[in-house]
Amino acid sequence: MPTRVILGRKLSGKTTLAKKFLAVSGPTLIIDPNGEHRVRRKTDSHRILFDWLKRPLSQHIAYVPPFCDRDEFDTICEIVLRLRVPRLHVEEVADFVSPTVRSVFFATLCRRDRHFGVELLATSQRPAEVPRELTANNDLYCFRFSEPRDRDYCARMIPNYETMADCLDEHECIVYHGETGAAHILPADWRPGDSVRRAAAPPN
Repeated sequence: MPTRVILGRKLSGKTTLAKKFLAVSGPTLIIDPNGEHRVRRKTDSHRILFDWLKRPLSQHIAYVPPFCDRDEFDTICEIVLRLRVPRLHVEEVADFVSPTVRSVFFATLCRRDRHFGVELLATSQRPAEVPRELTANNDLYCFRFSEPRDRDYCARMIPNYETMADCLDEHECIVYHGETGAAHILPADWRPGDSVRRAAAPPN
């Protein structure tokens, strides 16, 4: 499964889309700084989290860090790699890494997730504030942006982004497949397994 990166401003629908993917995925470690995911096993203690990760995951588990500690995040990514945790979802990934603040182990996950057998899903409100290795050659889900810097960043990654973005209805997003270069619009009511895809209207 390719790495999925969901990009959208607050209330755009990015967490809702992430939850749709998680509903049909196997047990996943969720890094959830805003506490948006309802799961049975949730903790704000990294010691408890590390203890849970010593055993194979049998259900979704969420870590709600009391503050965004980037060194701690790097340690979690190292453990995910060493233990080959099968699935990792990071909410608001720009809280932990950026183009200038690097995490060696997260960068390894972005580049070699398949090698380690890890499925990676990440969300961010600001496309320009995530490291390029996360968005390069991966599947991008881009909601509509009004901030010019974010629109420009998406336009550099996705061919015809401006034309497609102007066609988006509320809570729809553009899906760009990094390996093939194909792009389409995902309706707001889409569910995993649906074949419904909406093509962008041609420019006037």
